[in-house]
Amino acid sequence: MFGSDPPGPPLNVRVEELTSGSCTLAWDAPASDGGSPVVGYYVERSTGGRGRRFVKLGRDATPRTQAAYDDLVEGTEYEYRVVAENEAGVGRPSETSGVFVAKDPYSKPGKPGAPAVKEMAKGAAAVEWAAPDSDGGAEITHYVLEVCTLLLLFCFIPQIVKIPGQRFCDAVVWIAELVRAKKSWKLV
Repeated sequence: MFGSDPPGPPLNVRVEELTSGSCTLAWDAPASDGGSPVVGYYVERSTGGRGRRFVKLGRDATPRTQAAYDDLVEGTEYEYRVVAENEAGVGRPSETSGVFVAKDPYSKPGKPGAPAVKEMAKGAAAVEWAAPDSDGGAEITHYVLEVCTLLLLFCFIPQIVKIPGQRFCDAVVWIAELVRAKKSWKLV
């Protein structure tokens, strides 16, 4: 008979870094070690959302209060929990991390406003558009403006112009060397 009990459940299990293929899980030591030091932690994972079976990850306990996993599948739901172990045995599982979906912390930005020619000069035009409602969680690095020559309502010889991202609400850019034919402007 041991002079101690198994430890309490680890606390504050959380996902600290998340991408579409990996995550870093962290937690705090249990409030009670059961009377002997915690020697390690076992991490368990469930896939597919709440109510699914938890599976222990790895054979050996880790002495750290953090673990990194790089085997996630983008778009899949995951949930983690952790159990602590001391000389008396394995304790009760922690509260879960909560269900989360493996995805990058950013997404595609929203659609910018329709481009409009604000001023024309010989061989150039000032084109303006409104910034998108959403930047997708990351700073916009550039816009792509497609310039097409219109001939009988068909777009021939599209030219792609890469324009650095703007930090203000409306972006204005001068496009030089326009062909003397009519132009169609499309921001993609």
